[in-house]
Amino acid sequence: MKSAIIARILAETPPLQRIQNSTRIALACQIDDLIKAKGFSYSQFAKIMGKKPSEISKWTSGAHNFTIDTLQEIAYHLDVSLADLVASTKEEQPIENQIIEVKTEDLQKEIILLKERELKHEKKVATYFKKIAQIDPRFAEIF
Repeated sequence: MKSAIIARILAETPPLQRIQNSTRIALACQIDDLIKAKGFSYSQFAKIMGKKPSEISKWTSGAHNFTIDTLQEIAYHLDVSLADLVASTKEEQPIENQIIEVKTEDLQKEIILLKERELKHEKKVATYFKKIAQIDPRFAEIF
């Protein structure tokens, strides 16, 4: 039942809005990954940024619409370029256009990382839909 509802809502969602939603979620995941990769908790990163931890949580929820200045500040404090910060939000090149050399153990590690990221992404999508449900009652049917 939920799949049919989600499919209907997605079908009614304009393509640009779907891209915007997907980009916000991908950017949130990238920021979250970089915060963790630098060894920061949300509280520590909030202190560095001069923000409250709740704002960092909002950024990593996938629902925040960033200004370019905020993205630049985040990139600065995570010691990455703005281009690198948003790089994961671009669509990846199709696999058939890539030359890949893979070792079995590297592939197993990558599969584990992808599964972890997919689970995190699914949780962020669920959180995002719950927030949207507060604005758009069609989404309330899902949860």
